[in-house]
Amino acid sequence: MMANDAPPTAFDRVVVEDERGRRELRPDEFLALPLSHRIRCVLERRASFYLGRDEIDRRDALDSLRRARVVG
Repeated sequence: MMANDAPPTAFDRVVVEDERGRRELRPDEFLALPLSHRIRCVLERRASFYLGRDEIDRRDALDSLRRARVVG
């Protein structure tokens, strides 16, 4: 599936603060991180989800990922 064909998520970027510093990632870049790292960032509240300039509720962002994975 091409990046442009990917089902939409409730967010267009993720800001992750980890040992590498503060990084802004596209949804596909965030999903490319190891699962354990993504889970740790979410649980430790070091991942913030945004649509444009607005921060998206973590639960809504994760729900949209689950829906996109089921569709894809």
